Amino acid sequence: MAAAAVAVFAIGSLTFVSCDKYDDTELRNSIDDLNSRVESLEEMVATLQGDVDAINNLLESGKVIQSITPNEDGTEYTITYVGDNIQADVIKVGTGNPVVTVIEEDGTYYWGLVDADGNASHILGSDNKIPVADAVPVMQVTEDGKLQISMDNGSSWTDTGVDVNDIATFKSVEIGDGEVTFTLQNDTKFSVSMTTELTCEFISGKTLFEYGEEKKLSVNVGGFYNYEIAAPAGWTAVLSGNIVTVSAPYSAEEGAASGEIIIRVYDNKGAVIMDKVSVAINDGTSTISMEIQDNLIGVLSVKLSAMGSSAFCGVMPVSEFTAEKAAAAATSEMGLADGEDGQYLHSLTGFDQETYMMYTTIAFTDMLENPVEGETYIIWYAEQPWDADVVNASDILTSLITYMPSVEVSVANIAFNDADITVTPAGNTEYYYGIAEAEAYYPDMILNQIAPRFGDPMESVTGTVSVRFSEVAETSYISIVPGSKYIVWTLVKNPDPNYTGYVAEDIQTETFTLKDFVAGGSAQVTFGDVVTTTTSVTVSFTAPESYFNIYGRYMSDTEYQELASDDDAVAARLLDENSILNVQTINESNLTPDTKGWVVVVVVDSEGKIGPLAKVEANTIPVVRNEVIKIDGSVDNIGYDAANSRMNIPLEITGAGAASIIYYNSTPSDDYRYKGDIDAISEAVPTNYESSPFSMVSIDEFETAGNILQLSCWSYQANYSLRFVAFVLDSEGHVTSDYVTFDYTPSEHPVTE
Repeated sequence: MAAAAVAVFAIGSLTFVSCDKYDDTELRNSIDDLNSRVESLEEMVATLQGDVDAINNLLESGKVIQSITPNEDGTEYTITYVGDNIQADVIKVGTGNPVVTVIEEDGTYYWGLVDADGNASHILGSDNKIPVADAVPVMQVTEDGKLQISMDNGSSWTDTGVDVNDIATFKSVEIGDGEVTFTLQNDTKFSVSMTTELTCEFISGKTLFEYGEEKKLSVNVGGFYNYEIAAPAGWTAVLSGNIVTVSAPYSAEEGAASGEIIIRVYDNKGAVIMDKVSVAINDGTSTISMEIQDNLIGVLSVKLSAMGSSAFCGVMPVSEFTAEKAAAAATSEMGLADGEDGQYLHSLTGFDQETYMMYTTIAFTDMLENPVEGETYIIWYAEQPWDADVVNASDILTSLITYMPSVEVSVANIAFNDADITVTPAGNTEYYYGIAEAEAYYPDMILNQIAPRFGDPMESVTGTVSVRFSEVAETSYISIVPGSKYIVWTLVKNPDPNYTGYVAEDIQTETFTLKDFVAGGSAQVTFGDVVTTTTSVTVSFTAPESYFNIYGRYMSDTEYQELASDDDAVAARLLDENSILNVQTINESNLTPDTKGWVVVVVVDSEGKIGPLAKVEANTIPVVRNEVIKIDGSVDNIGYDAANSRMNIPLEITGAGAASIIYYNSTPSDDYRYKGDIDAISEAVPTNYESSPFSMVSIDEFETAGNILQLSCWSYQANYSLRFVAFVLDSEGHVTSDYVTFDYTPSEHPVTE
């Protein structure tokens, strides 16, 4: 049913200032009254929607009413239909203004609207009349209490102008011989066939309960106008369609240990018939019991327990079951007489230490070939008698289940990097499935994928799915880690497209573990030259022709020694970390000068075999300063080139040795990190240029510019104080001990043309 779209106005921004305690009784009463009126409108719309849905069901081709039951004052009728196992419709009967109705033309009913004068007109969709069989009106109420209807599931709405409090749909119900006549508020009438045979027969046999347990019993009832149902003291029993839901008391103090559920049904002429079924608490003295294990959607199995070593368990559709048939089948299985065909469990192979009973568990699908999705079945069971030649109908115990489809998962050919995954549904089951890393799996993740708050929901599938794990991992951002656990999950899709009641317990999971690596491989990388600076190491390598993954990284000598310089321990750490290399070069920067370390690499081949550790020592070099080359400059010699927005800074380089590069920096004075510290400069800059704040110019470029460092300063304000630092790197990469630094302000220096 569509929810009522009732507007509720929030009361906010109210501020009260007083020395006395504020009495908010009137405000609270007003809010309570508003909430009550909103709830009342929602209830009215829900009732009207139920009436309209009932019209649609009643006029469905081939529908036959099984029973129609009024409440005490005749203002409400509960309608069930032949073939349905659940309560179908509840309609309201009374006076009020007609709005939605049906119009019959040549045997076809069309949806109509009734105006204020009582005239009915067709509801049109795309300029055509809308048959009742094609669509159902959806209703909502406006904030001023007026009814609106939609024939396109809420995409567009039509105003009726009628106050929802004054609306009614059904005017009367008349139960005749073999049919029920319904009259709508505008006097439109239609009749629906009703079964005339008054029936009342429990399909279930005697049923055992645990304290507080709820079970469903099957009953064949029909052709009745009203009914009564009774249960033992402390028990409850509710009839809904062809199902009686029975709840046992929670303890011996709260109800009887056994008794009978009794149903009486009446037709509209006063005839009455009845039936009853025994129920009892399983107090531990019973010599046989059965447990239906249904902890996951679509997964059904039966645990049968008995004091002896033999018992019988079978399945029959509700429509075919009788206790006599079940007894005959069990007797036939004993070889004592001919009986029903079927598969029957009779060998108990386990032993329960708590109950001292033998038991066996069997899948529901092994008990019945080709079960029908959504079909209701009786599972019957009985212990083999030791002092009789037959199993009697009175020995048969029963339980009721509705078969939900199942999905089975199998994982085969598991390797260190792959597996074959097969997902097989029962019949034409529609389901969801997926694969996740076990450590990253959680049910809410699945539920959000199926009905996400944002984006499109996951697509369901039908039929068997066969996939390679590696293919799924590649497209699902799953890391393939040998020896790790993964989960295949499945969830049977509810046939209702608007269903939102999935819970974590509905998800079925199958866990598998990839095989781990094994020793004995020979694949190994070949290292190239080790390139080092004072703060970085770079090593390239050549990979073998065939491999699964290459694992490696830079490892400090401290960590290396912690592993006792054991190659196997080093390789194990790389594999545990899943330190996969996607390029054939290892770079490590931001190290300190004169640091000892290693580049370590291990290769796993395409068979999952670990090769020997390849390692090469890679140490950063110490800082060496050039004490000979000198650099000099003065703030007094700076010139400003206005045309090019450039500072011209003359520098003088003297001393023996070949100067190679000038490093310089010019930043706001309060932002300069090194502040003239030559040790910090010499360690941070020349050997780690990419991460330093310094710029550089070659000596050739410097000399071509007339020994002038041309510094662009278009982005600096004229009156902004800057700090300039420059030093030299010689041809061997040594930093000069000498450097030049000064603060300056662009506006204080002369302009050069």
